Amino acid sequence: MITDKRNPEWDVKEEKWIYAWDNYTGEYIDTGKITNYLHQRLQREGQKAYESRRKDPDPVMHLATAVDGINGIIASKHDEKKEEWGVLGDPETEGTIAYSIKRNADGSGMNWNPLMKSVGIKQTVMHTVWGLVDGIEKDEDGRVLSDASVKVILPQHVVDWYPKTGNPTQVLVKEEREIRESMHDDPEMREVYTLYELDGWRRYIVQEKKTESGGVEHVEVEIGNGEYEYYDSSDKQTRILPIFRVELPLPRFIGYLLARKQNHIFNFKSVRDFGASNLSLALLKLKCESEHFDSIVDNLTSGSNIIREDPDIQGEGHKFMSPDSTHLAATAEILEKDIEDFYHTAFKEYGDSARQVTATEIVMKSSTGIEAFLSLLVSTIDEFENNCFLRLEQVYFPNRPESWGQAYAERSIDFQPKDVDEAFRKIAGGLRDAEQAGAMSTLEKVKTLHPEWGEDEIKEEVDRINQERGALPISDNMIGG
Repeated sequence: MITDKRNPEWDVKEEKWIYAWDNYTGEYIDTGKITNYLHQRLQREGQKAYESRRKDPDPVMHLATAVDGINGIIASKHDEKKEEWGVLGDPETEGTIAYSIKRNADGSGMNWNPLMKSVGIKQTVMHTVWGLVDGIEKDEDGRVLSDASVKVILPQHVVDWYPKTGNPTQVLVKEEREIRESMHDDPEMREVYTLYELDGWRRYIVQEKKTESGGVEHVEVEIGNGEYEYYDSSDKQTRILPIFRVELPLPRFIGYLLARKQNHIFNFKSVRDFGASNLSLALLKLKCESEHFDSIVDNLTSGSNIIREDPDIQGEGHKFMSPDSTHLAATAEILEKDIEDFYHTAFKEYGDSARQVTATEIVMKSSTGIEAFLSLLVSTIDEFENNCFLRLEQVYFPNRPESWGQAYAERSIDFQPKDVDEAFRKIAGGLRDAEQAGAMSTLEKVKTLHPEWGEDEIKEEVDRINQERGALPISDNMIGG
């Protein structure tokens, strides 16, 4: 069955993509996932102690802070971006196609610029994203039900593609979606597969079917299909898909490695916090005859806070005792150092990895190489945006190939004038301290990361962060024009 196909690269990277993204979003504290991320200590931790730690995990969001800080520098240079919407019209003029798309790029209310920033964030975390340009949805009478939109698809949802390099001609996407035809039906979440080929898409679910011998086999059931027609240029020589892949060309999976480092901090902090909590629960040592012990325990259990000491018992008598807490100070210092090292490692690893694939002399002058990474990241965001523009032009003007390729985006790669190192140190230090104190909301973090932004830009970014908590669904329509 086509739904059984898996690309070898997906087999190798799926778990790492999920791991990195869970650590960015904080979804690793979900009760169904927590055992994958919060580890039971192999020595001297019983099952009850581990279950207690599992019930109240405190997420560590240093990866999100580092990634958002990196992408914030790109966003701060938005005024230097070159952008042309071509035949789509002026994005600031009400009534144009560009105006509508810019204010509702994904069909769910996200604006164009925050959507493109989400591309950069996903690239930074997972190094690979897929884009999908959804066509115009029409009813049977040809009336428009919804405009075209752009979806950013996480790489773990694209399970197979062919060929391995270049523009794919076949792509298989897997997602969880609700299957029902009306509110009268019971909602059911099912795995749904969408196969994109050059001439159209088909959507399948897998169902169990009884065989003549009484056994059970799995069969594919088609639940939808559609046609489209896209080309890579106005000469209409080479067909392309509405879905495309954009990859950050780094030799190491930095996002995953940093997620592992954050997970180490998460576990270390959990053990420290649990130890501090235990120290607040003093142990009562009872010096008494065994026949008196049960009655004393019963009195304490019932709520009494007074007990009688037998005057005939020699020694110091009853007392409260607590473990020595001096070791916690050293533990706190180690944790602080690990957090500080995380931010230093994050910026250095992204920069050093980028320098291995960048030959620009200006970029190579950077002491950390982070400007090299920013330049690579910008190029992939531009690539994603320009792929969207090309397909949107064909969706709205399928019979005007001379108009295709006019829209484009080009961001500045001149990050050299900024003291990026110092900016990151301030961001990391300030947010780290505030997060530890539990004193900073999402809104306040955005304001701290982007002090030059206005209220509208801050609101857009807060909305984007909130939407990142869940994957965007792929809509039913795929009509190319």
